[in-house]
Amino acid sequence: MAPATSIRAAHAKQVLHRDILSQFLLKHPDHHPSKGLPALPKVPSVNRDVLSDHICIVGAGTCGLYMAMALKYLGFTNVNIVEATGSVGGRCFTWQKTEPPPQNGQIDDHFYYDIGAMRIPPLPWMTGQAPLLMTAYISYWYKNDPISDQPFENLMSVLATDSRSYLPGPNNSTLDLQNNYSTRTWLMNKATPTVWSYSDTAMAELNDTSTGLFDQALTETVIDYADFKNASIKDKDWYRIEEGMQLVPETMAQMLASTSWPPTVSQPAAWNVTLNTPVTGYSFNPTSQTVSVASSASTATYDMVFNTTAMGPLQRMDISGLNLPNNVLDGIRSLSYDRATKVAIKFTEAWWTTKYNIIGGVSSSDLPISNVVYPSWNDGDGPAVLMVSYSWAQDATRMGSMVADYNVPGVTRTRDDPLVTLCLNDLVQLFKSSTPPLQFSDLYDLVVTDPNDHFDNSDPAGYHFALAGEALSAHHAWICGAFDSAYTTLCTWFQSMGRTDLIDKLQDSDFGDGTGQHVQEWDDKLFGWVVHFSGQREQARELKKLVVEASKPEE
Repeated sequence: MAPATSIRAAHAKQVLHRDILSQFLLKHPDHHPSKGLPALPKVPSVNRDVLSDHICIVGAGTCGLYMAMALKYLGFTNVNIVEATGSVGGRCFTWQKTEPPPQNGQIDDHFYYDIGAMRIPPLPWMTGQAPLLMTAYISYWYKNDPISDQPFENLMSVLATDSRSYLPGPNNSTLDLQNNYSTRTWLMNKATPTVWSYSDTAMAELNDTSTGLFDQALTETVIDYADFKNASIKDKDWYRIEEGMQLVPETMAQMLASTSWPPTVSQPAAWNVTLNTPVTGYSFNPTSQTVSVASSASTATYDMVFNTTAMGPLQRMDISGLNLPNNVLDGIRSLSYDRATKVAIKFTEAWWTTKYNIIGGVSSSDLPISNVVYPSWNDGDGPAVLMVSYSWAQDATRMGSMVADYNVPGVTRTRDDPLVTLCLNDLVQLFKSSTPPLQFSDLYDLVVTDPNDHFDNSDPAGYHFALAGEALSAHHAWICGAFDSAYTTLCTWFQSMGRTDLIDKLQDSDFGDGTGQHVQEWDDKLFGWVVHFSGQREQARELKKLVVEASKPEE
């Protein structure tokens, strides 16, 4: 059975606790570290109707839409949602065939594939939002059987178990004490009972992840190991969304536009996303305590702005008018999503099923295509789409360099495209020992090319401005990271205004990890101190007095 506690969330809270405590001790040297952080007194509530605040959410990915849904549920009435591109969803993007295939006169209901998020493992902190989204999870036959590497398995198992026993809390685990090392450096210099050779380390990296990812911190490798180990527990199904993951943000946008949702609000208004409106800059007015949002269309002023874009688009905006501190600017520059490349090919038949009886699962290899992801359905005769390559990190960079821009006039898809040739040759290598052996000529003849196919390659000051999004969550790279970040960002804002009633209402809803549950990244006490030390609070003078009282030495 998978543990109910996310090691990612627990570790994030542990790191945050140590950072906040160190700041507190600088201001209160008489406070003994063993006492931890004192409790913060309740922040006085702001003297205004915050539900009528003029709010702007920038970015209509799953984080921005989730945040808007929560605000609408809570009764906020004046919220604008702007999106730079022509559709909602951000990284939840599903490539769809616009016309039915002509073979056999059949429409292929599964002629699509998810370019971004595509599957949901059976982890408690990943599936809590299912009732909220009103979309059915469909069983995804995912065989997570990595290549056996018992020495590496033994090391990771000990580190993951040791770390979990210390989380959450202020104490250092063995993992934390070694965390100044990358995984590669640690294995080759600090691993016990004996250090590893470079060759053994490279083989473990190949079996466990993707080329170059052992250059990340040891903590990240152990957490990745724990996530996938928990998700691969025998007889546990992974999940997908029928019609593709883009159905999730599209359903969220429909709920926002509905005049009958949520039932908690009398006569709810329709909230529509303003598309094709890229934001170009922000500025804060300390006199009016408002933030101006400049877009390609106009400039508007808001009481509160939530930026939910990825860090890349944010960095391209003019944010100098916000006077953000250097540590925040460092984070904007440094936080990133890892590279990923997916290649899908349409074949006239599902040869992996007709020849080898494969339905669902993944084939992993050291070939350039890295991983082949098989569809979780069998639609019988007729054309089908296979994700012939799914790679990330350095492997993704190399595959991505071969992807042509098919939006350029005169550039069309052909069977002789170098990327197609590479993928077909790798598939032949992958199945060369199978019965019957796979031949390049067989695959070549099965490839479907359609010059009419089209793919849009779209890039996905005081407490009046906040950053949110998948990259800012401990659960980054999973869709729940976007949801968790939206939840914690909203709760932090509510806490800064002394509106703990809104936090309680959110906790009692289907938001978070389900009715009555906060997301695992949230902690009232810790984020109360985050509000205090960030200076992002509306009741600064009153709170300062209360903090002084709370930090006095005991008699």
